[in-house]
Amino acid sequence: MLRMIYYLSMITLYLTDISYIDTDDKKLLNMISADRRERIKKAVLPLKKKQLLGAGLLLRHALISSGLAPDTEIKRGNNGKPYADGINFSLSHSDKYVLIAVAGNEVGADIEKIDENQNLSVSERLFDDRDLKDIDIHKFFSMFTRLESYGKMTGMGLFPAAKTPMNKIKNVYTYEFSGYSISVCTEKKEDIIYPPILLKF
Repeated sequence: MLRMIYYLSMITLYLTDISYIDTDDKKLLNMISADRRERIKKAVLPLKKKQLLGAGLLLRHALISSGLAPDTEIKRGNNGKPYADGINFSLSHSDKYVLIAVAGNEVGADIEKIDENQNLSVSERLFDDRDLKDIDIHKFFSMFTRLESYGKMTGMGLFPAAKTPMNKIKNVYTYEFSGYSISVCTEKKEDIIYPPILLKF
């Protein structure tokens, strides 16, 4: 019980590099839900299969670390957001990394690989005009992940959240990690454990 209280009193981030994951490993596949195994089976792209498996393994680890059973039922709220009784979580993936944020309050997380070739012209459709000053690649991905994490936290999604001024997005943490931008947004202010806890499966 003490461990559960510890984790729910702050935001915990878990990150895994899926480059090392074998999607044919029966031991790993048996650790995730039947529904997720079916989604992996139907996925066409090898990267997508790895991302699905990595997300399932991270979710299982997060449940256990929060004092819950690994087969705890995952439910969905009115806004379609997944949650488990006792914890809120948010999954995100980009290229070789999969991320999960676990918190006591509503939470949204996003990770994006910083692409130096990103076309910055889309910024005008995503961001408030006041946030466009001196925009560069790093600022773009910082704001993009902040916006995405906010959209996931509220349940509205990215495009309904577009044009939200950055100074209106509260309780958000943004970092750069190994060429990736990470943002986590919560409904209420919570302390955060950073850097992410790296896991290898």
